[in-house]
Amino acid sequence: MVRGCGSRSTHFARLRQVGGSSSSAVCSFRLKEIEDAFNGNYKEQNKESSKWTRYTGPVSSPRPGSCSSGKFSDTDLNFMKDHFLMDRKVSPVGSQPLLIQQSVSYTRMAIDTVRVLSGEPYTVMYLGTGSVHKAVLVKGGTESYIIEEINLLPRDEPIGTLLLESTKKMLYVGAKNGILQVPLANCSVYRTCIECILARDPYCAWNMPNGKCQVVPSVQENREVWLQDIENGNPNTTCLSLRGRSPRPGHSTDNPPTRVGNISAAYNSIIELQCPRLSSLATYSWKHRGQSPRSRW
Repeated sequence: MVRGCGSRSTHFARLRQVGGSSSSAVCSFRLKEIEDAFNGNYKEQNKESSKWTRYTGPVSSPRPGSCSSGKFSDTDLNFMKDHFLMDRKVSPVGSQPLLIQQSVSYTRMAIDTVRVLSGEPYTVMYLGTGSVHKAVLVKGGTESYIIEEINLLPRDEPIGTLLLESTKKMLYVGAKNGILQVPLANCSVYRTCIECILARDPYCAWNMPNGKCQVVPSVQENREVWLQDIENGNPNTTCLSLRGRSPRPGHSTDNPPTRVGNISAAYNSIIELQCPRLSSLATYSWKHRGQSPRSRW
């Protein structure tokens, strides 16, 4: 039983379940509720019935689970051995996980707080597997969604360390063969207002005069010319003010630019066409000559 000496309002934890394949759930706990549980009653196992019941007798001092630099007596150690469970359980915020991923085992986590155009703070989570999942909490911190997946290492190589440096706006990823440096914001990948808003990335907003998706400006700058919608990600309303204006060459204010590529292949060969996922919330589909393809062309 371990309790930390700290004063954060929210504590994040990773839970892993194994049932055929690894799955991960990310939950948020209020530190006040954890402290209350540690300061409450303990459980005690009845040696005859093996049932766990609430213990209401005297408690050793210092209390098990509290911060202490002193030595423990044999009596204290025996008490800890018999009372290593708390009577009160602590449920996650919203009574459910913030994020559940099947066939993924998160090994590391880093947390950042970002202030968006409205001034509201948003929590961004960087979850490490063989890649890094970048997720943001919405709906008052009760729900989340994955913004992007950053592939950095071979699939069979887990991430050893995640260290976030907010002042430098960098995420440092430790692996077996070295350290990688990843910028927290990657706004340039979103080429239109629609893509920028659909991403719902707290670091990014659409700069109307420049016609670019860029890092959210500081408080001192003019924010009236920037567009952002983290909660809803609705480009139909957010980008509405851009309609009627002349778009930049190769761009459209209502639709993403068309990306054309030539692919050569031998007759009867099979080619896997990669579809770039610029938003984890967008719906992607293939069309051949204006029609949805059959199972085989």
